Amino acid sequence: MRVNGDAIRVIRERSGLTQTAFAGMVGIDRSHLTHIEAGRRRPSPPMAARIADELCVPMTAILAPAEL
Repeated sequence: MRVNGDAIRVIRERSGLTQTAFAGMVGIDRSHLTHIEAGRRRPSPPMAARIADELCVPMTAILAPAEL
C-alpha cells in the first residue's frame, strides 16, 4: 500500500506529535516511522489503517496518488 509520507508527517506535526511519540502510539520504532515518512518503506495495510486512525483522519488523507 502506497502512502504519502509527506502527508503523514504534516498531519503528525500539526497534531503536535513528535516522531518518537507517534511511533509509540502506532507500535513501531521511530526509525521505521522515519522511513515511512521519507517514502523508503511502505506500511502494511493494517499499519496504514492504524496510522490514519491515530491521526484521526480518513485513510484517503494519507494515501499516495495512483501512478498512471
